[in-house]
Amino acid sequence: MVNKDIKIIFTLRKKFPEIISVVVKKTQNGYMAEIIGPEVCCGGFTQAGSFSELIAQVNDCVQTILEIPEQYSASMPQYMPPLSLAQELNEFPRLEFKGSVQFSIKKEHACV
Repeated sequence: MVNKDIKIIFTLRKKFPEIISVVVKKTQNGYMAEIIGPEVCCGGFTQAGSFSELIAQVNDCVQTILEIPEQYSASMPQYMPPLSLAQELNEFPRLEFKGSVQFSIKKEHACV
C-alpha cells in the first residue's frame, strides 16, 4: 500500500457516521433491514438468510450508499450490532421475539 492509498483510506473512513440506526424484521427466508439514520445513510434496504449474513449486508449497504470504491472496502469500518439484538432475534438464547427491533451502532465500536 502506498501513501496515496493510505490518504484515500483515511478520507473515505471520515465519511462513516458515528452511529447508524437500523430496523430489522424477520421474514420467512431470514431477515430484512432498513437503515433509518443518520440522513447520510437513510433509505438503505437489504436482506439476508441469516443474522451473520445480515450484518455483512448492512455494512455492504452502508459502503454502497457512501460510494466506497471496492478496492478500499476491506479497509473500512464494519458496524457490529449489540449482543442484545442477537438475543431479540432469538439468534442468541432468549425466550421470545417481539417482531421487529431497532438498534444503533457507534462508529467507535465498529471493527476495522
